[in-house]
Amino acid sequence: MVVIGNVLLRYNGSSKELVIPEGIYMIGINAYNSYTIEKITLPSTVEVIGDKAFINCKNLKTVIFNSKIAPDITKETFKKSVTLYVLDGYIDRYKRTVLYMFIENEILEIKDLKE
Repeated sequence: MVVIGNVLLRYNGSSKELVIPEGIYMIGINAYNSYTIEKITLPSTVEVIGDKAFINCKNLKTVIFNSKIAPDITKETFKKSVTLYVLDGYIDRYKRTVLYMFIENEILEIKDLKE
């Protein structure tokens, strides 16, 4: 992982599951180029996820958000096949956020996550 300050700029690792550490505020544009990642857990501190940050993660299926406030994203942050899981009780808050209204990803609560 390449991190400068609180910004994660790049990840080229080979893990199937990745937990991004607390304290990361932003994930950079095109930050992930890993073909092995299937599941990513985001910290509660992430506020911005760059354009196409995860678009090159061909095997990514699951992203878990641990923030009560929906981070800024773009329509091309994730492939359409990726399911987004948010904190229980916060799904409506995410779905009402303008940036999330225009994505085609399914958004579910963490309690619905089948491991």
